[in-house]
Amino acid sequence: MINSAEEFVGLRLSENVDDYLRAAREEANINIWLEVIGKYPDLKYWVAHNKTVQMEVLEVLSDDLCWRVRHMVASKTNCLKNSKLN
Repeated sequence: MINSAEEFVGLRLSENVDDYLRAAREEANINIWLEVIGKYPDLKYWVAHNKTVQMEVLEVLSDDLCWRVRHMVASKTNCLKNSKLN
């Protein structure tokens, strides 16, 4: 489990493949994701990329100004089931 925004940033920016995969696959609570979004806006795409990110976080990211972030949100299987985001 990812326990802080700083841990996620470290994992995501790491050159270690295992760290990179943890950033993509491990869970974090909603408050951590929202902190990453607020403190590290350049990593919003990678928050949306995480396989376990909660729907509430995806809803926040679905309104992002960056088309890449919105595209990643829209490509999530979870979103296809949720008409609120389609």
